[in-house]
Amino acid sequence: LNDVSATLDPFNLRINLKTIGTDLIYKNKIIGIKTIKSKISIKSLLNKKFSFTEISISTKSLIIKDLIAFIRLLNNDPKFFIAEKIIKKGYVVADLKLGFDESGNIIKNYEFNGLVKDGKINFFKKFSLNKIDFVFQINENILSFNDIKISLNDNNILIPELAASKRENEYLISGNLNTNNTRFVKNEINNFFDKDFLKLDIQEILFNSKNNFKFKINKNFKIKNLDIKSDIVLDNLKLKNSYKLENFFPQIEKNFIFKNQKLKLEYKKDNLSIVGSGEALFQKKIDEIDYEIYKKKNEVKFRTKFKISKNPFKIDFLNFEKDKNSNLEFNFVGKKNINGNLSFNEISLKEKNKIISFKKLILSKKNKIEDLGYIDINYKDNDGLKNNLKLTKKDDNYLVSGNSFNINKIIDDLLDSEKNKKLS
Repeated sequence: LNDVSATLDPFNLRINLKTIGTDLIYKNKIIGIKTIKSKISIKSLLNKKFSFTEISISTKSLIIKDLIAFIRLLNNDPKFFIAEKIIKKGYVVADLKLGFDESGNIIKNYEFNGLVKDGKINFFKKFSLNKIDFVFQINENILSFNDIKISLNDNNILIPELAASKRENEYLISGNLNTNNTRFVKNEINNFFDKDFLKLDIQEILFNSKNNFKFKINKNFKIKNLDIKSDIVLDNLKLKNSYKLENFFPQIEKNFIFKNQKLKLEYKKDNLSIVGSGEALFQKKIDEIDYEIYKKKNEVKFRTKFKISKNPFKIDFLNFEKDKNSNLEFNFVGKKNINGNLSFNEISLKEKNKIISFKKLILSKKNKIEDLGYIDINYKDNDGLKNNLKLTKKDDNYLVSGNSFNINKIIDDLLDSEKNKKLS
């Protein structure tokens, strides 16, 4: 200590103390203190009891890990243990206020406020968060952080608000997160998600987003009741094409690119919904796509509309080809369950007066047709021949009506041998 000033407060029967430019030394580590203020109860002092009622400390610029280690000496709260484990670097300027009872024990109405600059957190194994700046307020019941700025792989992330409130033996975390022109390439994406988890080979992603989230976390870092709501603008998403679709898309590219996509994403208690629309580049020119995806427990439901304008499209086994200057619209409505079975309520293709529609189509894990309830085909093929065919399932039998020069080919390609026997 250098100089200590004392002021008598006779109305509250206490003495106010203050010192400036103090160093706190613990195990050869020096913590620079700007000011220390404390209050002494005159009554307790005269009765030879513990007389400090509170102490307030304002720090100089400190190394965060040193400060947290000091605070844990005073109050070994789990919050500070968690912070000490994940924070690797950074500086802090803070104000700490502690109150004491008559026995000298720290009471729970402490306050800890301050500013963090140039922080670094290793929260995940394969990447770290750098250039962290934020303002914080901490007390017994809540941790509050504001204006958080983070750099993740040279991408800037802003978290305007983040709060953690204590609920028995766990904490409720809530806040919002914004990203702007955030870009990740394949190797970085694999650090976030396992390739087998996504089932997609993502080459690159560029997006902006606004996200609100909340979840609970216990002292073992187990997260539950995750709740996320996001508005996402997907500027560019490049996926490697691993499908053999040349028989349908003659000019198909090596990569699928989604551009200018607007999505709404919601996740709550294992239920996920994604609704979006935008541009899709599967061939040489841009097409349009709308989609809805809903995951509930072990079932995924989907609805997709794909509009092809200036690109070619064909179905060889139906001798069908899209007119060059017309619009063709695909619609897929269906679901997939945990067993791997894929069923379509409807698959329809419409172009001017052309219609190809399948309903109640069920596929096995190996994409073999297990059942088909209805077919409606009405178009002229590449040879100018009229195909007007309806196939309706009733019980275990099929009723076929209309005329088609491709009927045998249609049936052979669509249905397995057992179904063919019933149709024969």
